[in-house]
Amino acid sequence: MATGFEDVPDRDTAFGRIRDSLYLLGVMNQYNLRPGIPQVEAERLLRIALFNDTLKLALNENPTKTLQMRRRKLADRLRRGRKQGAVPVFLTSIWFMFAMALSIDAAFGNIGSNATAHNLAMGLMLAWFPAIILCGIVDISPGASDEVRLKLNHLLEIVKTALLDENLSQAYIEQSHLETGGLAWTAILQEHSFLGDSGFFTGFAGQGRVRWHRGVAHSVLTDIEDAYVAEKGRGWLGSSQEETRHAINTVMFGPRHRDNLQGRKHFDPRELIAVCLALAIVTGSIVGSFIISYFTPTIGFGCRSAGYIIFAIIDFSIALFEGLAWWLLREPLSEPQCRSYSKIPVFPRSCEKLSITLMLLLPAQRIIRSTRELLYNDPRHLLEICVLIPMEVTNTCWLVYIVVAQTFGIYNTCYCQASTWAGKGGYINFENSTYYERHGMRMYWAVGTAISCNVMAFTIAYVLKEWCVQSHLNTHNYEAASQGLRKTRRFRKYTQFLGMPKEATKRFLKIIWAEIGAPNHLVGRKGLVWTETVNRETCKKAHAPGEAQSNSAIRNPGEGSFSKDVGTVEISSHITREISR
Repeated sequence: MATGFEDVPDRDTAFGRIRDSLYLLGVMNQYNLRPGIPQVEAERLLRIALFNDTLKLALNENPTKTLQMRRRKLADRLRRGRKQGAVPVFLTSIWFMFAMALSIDAAFGNIGSNATAHNLAMGLMLAWFPAIILCGIVDISPGASDEVRLKLNHLLEIVKTALLDENLSQAYIEQSHLETGGLAWTAILQEHSFLGDSGFFTGFAGQGRVRWHRGVAHSVLTDIEDAYVAEKGRGWLGSSQEETRHAINTVMFGPRHRDNLQGRKHFDPRELIAVCLALAIVTGSIVGSFIISYFTPTIGFGCRSAGYIIFAIIDFSIALFEGLAWWLLREPLSEPQCRSYSKIPVFPRSCEKLSITLMLLLPAQRIIRSTRELLYNDPRHLLEICVLIPMEVTNTCWLVYIVVAQTFGIYNTCYCQASTWAGKGGYINFENSTYYERHGMRMYWAVGTAISCNVMAFTIAYVLKEWCVQSHLNTHNYEAASQGLRKTRRFRKYTQFLGMPKEATKRFLKIIWAEIGAPNHLVGRKGLVWTETVNRETCKKAHAPGEAQSNSAIRNPGEGSFSKDVGTVEISSHITREISR
């Protein structure tokens, strides 16, 4: 959407630089930030490091070591070192679906048989496994995460050093036409605790490795979208040098240009869609297997059907507790705010040695002390250790038990085959498959199979589609990436009608969100809608003389709430999946 439909500029243009910046942003999104880091200042530093082209890193700057050249070289290195192998995994998934189709066809030839039915149900229950595997493969995963983290931290460190240099910062203010004091916020960068010894990014958190992970990409992309890109639409990067400079400055300084950055931690109701879809994928697979197990004679609750329900209940409970913890409990405090019971030397040295000896002899006291510190400093982590991890271990063990019991015939007992879980006694039906098919058993099998298979097929298709439309961002060869981008645009053009149900759903959710009293800045947030044509009238209006802000900046937040909705945008370098649990 940055340029015209048929226009793919060269690597040395603003388009090529934006492509590198957004790829780096997608990689950064998979790393944790230092706990307690100031959110707004961190986002400002990040925007300058990613999008700025005028900040000099030295007075006599080498043309090959400018900020934009450093970004290009870093993006090239990361693209070369990115994990490969997505295509073979996709082909393997296709073979898996083909084998599953043969198994389903064979199962329907023996309708009503307990062995056939429950083997089919077990396969359908695990239909969400391929989706998890594919979501992990298509992620922008660096090959050596620690080495990549050091390179990203080094980029931010040299930008911080340049901003703190009086001569370089003054030259930057003059070139960027900033107001006096426009870099006053950089005073906080002088504090050693801002980046610390561990740097801006502290550890790899991609592919669901860290619970409640909130990367840096979402806030940057949504602010860009709301403040500028959604208003301009196709061709938002501009066709002239002045338009491009204005677009880059708006992207770099954020919405309303200066004082209204929300930082990394702000809630976007669109995130709920991903959470609900993740639950729907797992739940849909379980529902299909439950229908087959429940309606296969002996009809009713038994060991197998109840086992699926228990797994679903525990899984939903984990998601509920995790959501409540994210909403209600605070995140870890910064290091200076963390309470500690051993940093202040209150007692003499001899007493300290005695206390250490007692602590070694009394492990219970150490546990109590650690628990108190953890409860005060990071209650989320305490809940994770005490509640969520035990529940996940229990649910995993239950899933393993279901698979083992079905595989080795543990369920082949009178108690399990009599469906005695309903509370009204049990019975065993000894009819053959012809009898069951004559009494409508095929319909129940068809419904259960259709639910689970459709969930799996649509999930894999969506992941494959997202990988195809975003792979041009990760491709090292620029010519190949340009061809991929052209194919992506043609694909989006001919499949645009498929997004209509999604857009209608989002409009409905925004109405509901407004009715329940959501903040105006969330309800009125605009989203980029994919189009083929360039809206030149909007471009001219945005750059009319005397207008310092775009229309989105001066519009009442409550107006235009439903004029444009959220679409999947080409500038998105990474989409975080929340299916893995």
